[in-house]
Amino acid sequence: MRRLFTLAFVLLFGAVSASAQYYLIDYPSPGQNPGNLNNDPEQPWGFLDANLTGYTQIMGSSPTATWSSQQNLPFNFNFNGVNQISYYVSSNGVLTFAPNPGSAPSNNNSALPDASIPDNSICAWGLNLGGGNDAVVSKTFGTAPNRQHWVIYASASEPGIQGWTYWGIVLEEGTNNVYVVDMRTYSQTGGNVSMTVGIQFDNANALSVSASPSVTSVNTASGGGGSDASDNAYYAFIQGQQPDNDVSVNTVVLDAFLKIGDAPFDITGELRNLGAQPLNSMDLNYSINGGAPVTDPVSGLTVAPGATYTYTAPTSWTPSSTGVYEIKVWSSSPNGQTDGNPADDTASITIEVVDQFYQRMPLYETFTSSTCPPCAPGNANFHSQLAGKDGEYVSIKYQQNFPGAGDPYGTDEAVNRRNFYSISGIPALVIDGQFETNSNSF
Repeated sequence: MRRLFTLAFVLLFGAVSASAQYYLIDYPSPGQNPGNLNNDPEQPWGFLDANLTGYTQIMGSSPTATWSSQQNLPFNFNFNGVNQISYYVSSNGVLTFAPNPGSAPSNNNSALPDASIPDNSICAWGLNLGGGNDAVVSKTFGTAPNRQHWVIYASASEPGIQGWTYWGIVLEEGTNNVYVVDMRTYSQTGGNVSMTVGIQFDNANALSVSASPSVTSVNTASGGGGSDASDNAYYAFIQGQQPDNDVSVNTVVLDAFLKIGDAPFDITGELRNLGAQPLNSMDLNYSINGGAPVTDPVSGLTVAPGATYTYTAPTSWTPSSTGVYEIKVWSSSPNGQTDGNPADDTASITIEVVDQFYQRMPLYETFTSSTCPPCAPGNANFHSQLAGKDGEYVSIKYQQNFPGAGDPYGTDEAVNRRNFYSISGIPALVIDGQFETNSNSF
């Protein structure tokens, strides 16, 4: 479920030059990583080393605060007005460009600026590598000149969770943006991390998330959150001055299949005001399969900086025939002005228009045996879940030839069906020939 959220814009002045000015945007539920370049599974170093290519281990388990060896960047990165080519990372969540970082900061994080943090540092501070599987790894994603270099705490410890947490620090080529990504967290006790997230320029100047030093993870599910980017959150530290007018179209929301007889269709979705000024008016545009745009002026808005708005195009859409359509939606002329960042103005979706819908029945294939102790309660649970739904599904039971002597009603056909799905244990329940689960947990 998407959540409404607010945005804190913070500008850094004072000792930092105008060319190195930054502002901050938080993305609590973007549904993807920044730029959507990193779609690797979020797993410990052992898994990444054994199953994927391209990751480098920077440091392993180290409960005592320490710095890594110097790491080279794969591209020039401008930070605080200076081109950087290398960095160090600490075992507790700090990446620094300082050439001689000195002693590592304590595992006990505090608000920024802090004298223990070297100049020109990026903080996801408050972690430690006290666990046996804890490590810091790096990998570069994308192609020049639009790459991202990720430094990932691929399982780290933190006192408040009695579990593990994953955070990433991302350097982006070209834009020189910095992202701190909240990837996944598991808490045995229901607690949460308490971290400092920000960038420190020197002992007197820093830009940090307002909740620091008590920033929490947004995805502390009992199972540790998803192992992909779909539930990640991130903080963007954007180099430059925040534009007054900037609208980002986040989504286009339509059913994947539409019945042509139900036309016309409303084109809806979500946009966000990333400008420094309230959004009062704009043009909302859409095109179908790259055709001529349909443009509607929208006025009377009161979208605060950082807030989201659910839009509906005033002009609905009637497809000419069945088929596959790409629908592209974009904003323009926010408050009658030029958009300060047109790169994020557009979102699109592909849908299919059909002539008719038909009710579909799910197929449940249960693999069971009278000699299998957990199979009987699994069958009982399966039928209890579908009580009162006769005629709404198809169920097939396959008696098996194990454990022990196996079921006397087991047949070669039933065993062959199990082997087709590569099932090694029962009870097993296959739904629509695609998803396997245990009938006891159905």
